[in-house]
Amino acid sequence: MLSKKQEKALKMLARGSKITEVAELVGVTRVTLHRWLKAEDFKAALQERKAQNQTLRIATAQPTPETLVQTLIGDAHACLSQVLTSGENERARVEAAKYVLERYEQITEESSSLSLQDWLAGNA
Repeated sequence: MLSKKQEKALKMLARGSKITEVAELVGVTRVTLHRWLKAEDFKAALQERKAQNQTLRIATAQPTPETLVQTLIGDAHACLSQVLTSGENERARVEAAKYVLERYEQITEESSSLSLQDWLAGNA
């Protein structure tokens, strides 16, 4: 059974706090904290708490910049597709078509295995 000070230290360490900071805030020496870290029950509790924190971070994670960019790319492809197929402004349709063709040409130079359908679907 862990003491209240050990529980407090456990929470802070599982969140990534530094040993010196934890020792000061808990009210123990760094030597004591290192001794706790070597104890099997404390070590096991710390591993479990870190795993719980990781699970919680994953469950509540905010989208990464890469995910946001991928979403925007998908939205852009949908927008281009809509302008190409149902845009009322002829100039906008022509510009969108030119953009798609120019971009596809660039991509095919980089990778000959990419199809236009893949590119339009956002698989580039």
